[in-house]
Amino acid sequence: MKGLWLLPFLAVPAFAQLHWNDRQKEFHVLQGSTNLVARYTFTNSGTNDVIITSIQSSCSCCTTVSSDRKTYHPADKGVVTVIFNTAGRIGAQDRTITVSSNDPEEPRATLKLLVKISSPTKIEAAKPPAPLIQIKPVLLEWKKGEQKDPKTILLDVTGDKPIHVLSVKSDNAKLVPKLQTLIAGQAYTIMVTPANTATPAKGTLQIETDASEKNWKTITVPVAIVASARKKS
Repeated sequence: MKGLWLLPFLAVPAFAQLHWNDRQKEFHVLQGSTNLVARYTFTNSGTNDVIITSIQSSCSCCTTVSSDRKTYHPADKGVVTVIFNTAGRIGAQDRTITVSSNDPEEPRATLKLLVKISSPTKIEAAKPPAPLIQIKPVLLEWKKGEQKDPKTILLDVTGDKPIHVLSVKSDNAKLVPKLQTLIAGQAYTIMVTPANTATPAKGTLQIETDASEKNWKTITVPVAIVASARKKS
């Protein structure tokens, strides 16, 4: 009779293990805001109960640090709640919460709380939208008695959509504009020639476009012949 082979029973050791969904929380609040609440959720992914023995914070500014209960059976889910008091604080705040338990894999789990507290007076104002047409220069000038050579304004369309310059008019007959298309819908020049520079003169160019935005349908550019600055004695 053949002998029987007896295989020893191998017991699987029971263990407890907390699996944290997110160990770090980040907040950005304004100074003077009310207390903020951070919640750290976890699951007991082991085969034994987990008992939380203590939860400690690195700062007394965390007024409440607690778990929803002390004992977590296998597959149980839990949460550690931290209430952070923002009163009297400004700038970056870095806090550590330590959760102690009978978890053999990690008896002391470390959680992070990062809070940036900004002063309302230091919040940057919303930047104005970028101009659809860039104009250089924004003012044309000739000195009194200067040679009456033409001067040029460059218009560059900076938006995604093309904008066509339809016409240019001057409200002063002594300052004569001439429109030239470099790239249709993208780039134009306006050459302005003074009739003479013997006397001071002021005028405004009125530039009409087909822009869909109301603010860019009509653009004005000042032009002038100014008196020469007096020399210091």
